[in-house]
This record gives sequence, C-alpha cells and structure tokens, in this order.
Amino acid sequence: MKKLTRTLLIATAGLLWALSATAQAPANNPGVTLQGFYYDSYNASNAKAANGESYGTTKWTDLTSQAQEIAETFDMIWLPPSARSEGGTGYHPKQWSNQNGDWGTKAELTSLIKKFKEINPNMKVIADIVINHKSGNNWIDFDNENFGTYGSFTLYESGHKSQYVCRDDEVSKQAGWTATGNKDAGYDVQCEASGGYCAARDLDHSNSYLRDAIKAYLKWMKGEIGYDGWRYDLVKGYLGKYNKEYNAAAGAYFSVGEYWDGSYDALTHWINETGKTSNAFDFCLKYNGFNNGLASKNYSALAGYGGGSGLIGDNTYKQYAVTFVDNHDTFRDDNNKFWGDWTLANAYIIAMPGTPCVFYPHWVKCKNDIKKMA
Repeated sequence: MKKLTRTLLIATAGLLWALSATAQAPANNPGVTLQGFYYDSYNASNAKAANGESYGTTKWTDLTSQAQEIAETFDMIWLPPSARSEGGTGYHPKQWSNQNGDWGTKAELTSLIKKFKEINPNMKVIADIVINHKSGNNWIDFDNENFGTYGSFTLYESGHKSQYVCRDDEVSKQAGWTATGNKDAGYDVQCEASGGYCAARDLDHSNSYLRDAIKAYLKWMKGEIGYDGWRYDLVKGYLGKYNKEYNAAAGAYFSVGEYWDGSYDALTHWINETGKTSNAFDFCLKYNGFNNGLASKNYSALAGYGGGSGLIGDNTYKQYAVTFVDNHDTFRDDNNKFWGDWTLANAYIIAMPGTPCVFYPHWVKCKNDIKKMA
C-alpha cells in the first residue's frame, strides 16, 4: 500500500506540475533546484547527519564528478559559501575576495561552474552570500578585499577600531577594540542587538562604503567566478531594503533570502521590504506543512491559505516561495528535521507553485524518484 500511495502521489505531482508551472511560476524561475551540499560535507569525517549517516562529500571536485547527472536533472544549483572562512562550512567569512575555501580552490570552483553550463547551457549557479557578518583575524581586523577591476576595499581601520561594524556588536565589550558604526538594524534581537549575530562581527549596512564593497563583491562573483544569483544568509540581521539594492547593482538572475521564521506574516513582510526583488525560503510550509503535518500523515496541514500551507497558499506570494523539505541547518537538528517520507515531501514541492529546492541527502537517497519528477 505504501508503494502504491507513493506511486500515485508521484504521478499526481507530474500532472499538477504540468498544469501549474506556466501560470504560477515567476518569470525567472528556472525549474527545480538542488542544494548541492549539507553541513560540513566538504569533510568526510565531519559530513554526517544528525543520525550519524553520511551521504558523501561535496567538495568542488566531488560535484564535478557528478556534474553530468546533476545538470541533466536540475536547472539550478545552490553552492555553499565559497570564500575563505573560519570554520562553520564557510558561514564565518574572513575574506570575500579569496575563493580558496573549505570546499576547494578558486580554480576548481570556476571549473565546476563552467562544466555545469557546458552540459546544460540553461543551468544557473547560485552563490551562498554571507554579508550579515564577517570574521577578523582577531576581532575586527578584517583582511583587505581586492575585486580587481570591480574595486578594492579596506574594511579595517588602524587602532583596533572599525566604522563598518555595528557599535552594539559584542566587540564593544572587548578591551582595546572599538566599533563605531550605527546600531544594528534587523528583525530579531540576539546578543542584545536587533539583528545581532553572536559568533562574528555584525556589519553596518547603513555605511555606504561597506555597501559599495558588497556590490563589488557580487559583481566580481558574477563576472569573475561565474555565479548567476544569490542565496543570502541570515537576512534577519539587516534590513531587506539593502537586498533590493544589492540585487539591482549585481543584476541577479535569481535571489532568495534565508529568513528563518515559520511566520507567514514575517516572511511576506521581508519580501515586501526587498521590493519583491527577492524570493524567500518557505519556512512556513516547512514547519506547518511538513514537520507538523506530513511527518505525522496529517495531510490537511498542507492545505489552507497563507499560514496553513505557507507562502504557496497565497496567490500573491506563491511565486516568491522557495520550497524545501530540509536544509543544511535543519537537517542536523532533531527538533527541526523532517522525519517523514522524503519521497512524498519532495513530490509535493516539485508539484506545487514556487521554486522547489531539493536537499542533497534527499537527492542521494531518492535519486530515481526525484529524476522522474524533476
């Protein structure tokens, strides 16, 4: 019976997709996306899910060896942060202009992107952009950024101080270090700051020089490295209007923000703050529809306007939804992970409106079914 149910749902998914894709997808929706990594999957000894199972490594060379199969199945791939960083799978960047990171070298990265596009000329590659915060060599002694013809930038002043770091960042409590930027301005209070991030320095996006550096970074990532668009990390940490500015400057083909919140109202508010220039991951669907619904076979949780089925339940916002079942963060946390049938959940996101994003471990384990659906 379980096999029959799965087969019927997959068949239904194909029909629904055929009926809905043209009318409901945004004009720049490339189809089905793959998140081409999971947490620490650059390291074979660390690349483990919460249950201790490994799904293989995804360094640039690993993905290159899989490029044919991936490019024939997916129209877009989201790659992990590629800049040099301190730990955290690239999420604590130290130097944006240095693309020799945990996942491999700059040469290996550009070769991977080139191969994807040779196999599938319509293939789009999305960079994971971490600009909410930055790591210094100690606290705020950031490395210089050199983006070649796109510009060079110094984001650290002498005297152990920085006007580019929010003044209410934790560094202000460290003897001998001073942040002189404006107070943090975001959507979630952390470490006594609105938009604060405790583990690295919070950048002051109200500073025009910093914004110019970020714009140059994105232009360089597109022109020099070959990326097509952006997945913005931790967008709760700074105002959505800046994403609009960055998208316009870099000419993003596709943009999506990680606004990690299960609230339908919070997600739509952020989309509006970006001037509807950026999509959002549908965390509302993730929690309400999947974790609290499909995982316990409560199918009614997938129905309903807005907060019920997530962004995809609203005709106004479904085109801005990037639907997903799990990602690198939720998958390694038992309280956030989806514990239901992976094939059923992926059939649902591929059938429904928005831009479906398949998680790499799901791709590894459910490859034959996902190939048929995608």
